[in-house]
Amino acid sequence: FFIGLLAALIASQNASKSSGAHIEWILLGFPVASSTFAFLNYKYERIITNLRQYLSRLEQHNQAHLALPSYNTDVEWVSSNNHARRFHDYACAILILACNSIGISAFYVLYPLRFDQSYWVLAIVTLVALLTAGLHWFLPKFGYKLD
Repeated sequence: FFIGLLAALIASQNASKSSGAHIEWILLGFPVASSTFAFLNYKYERIITNLRQYLSRLEQHNQAHLALPSYNTDVEWVSSNNHARRFHDYACAILILACNSIGISAFYVLYPLRFDQSYWVLAIVTLVALLTAGLHWFLPKFGYKLD
């Protein structure tokens, strides 16, 4: 989605030369994409957490976790899995910041005269990028933990 927005921003340069197109609307697609990405990742984190809690209860049925390896009740497995999942969340945060930065940079390079006039659009893009990246950075706090 971010790549599509960047392509639209670049392609719009030729179209905007002959008309008074509002290119800022394309730039506003970046916070929409960032928010959607953050909400979907939060949803999947909650789904995975709920599933792991359910499986943990199943693994403890009739004390099975004491006789068999238990992926969701053994501290070592849970810690290792959570550590690996954390890198996914950090990568998503960096991706959001990078894509929004590239979008703003492309807007500046392609439309330097409109850049200064688009203060509110740039403020919205920057604020949403920081908020959604922050959500991803702290997403592990909502993840699965042993009871």
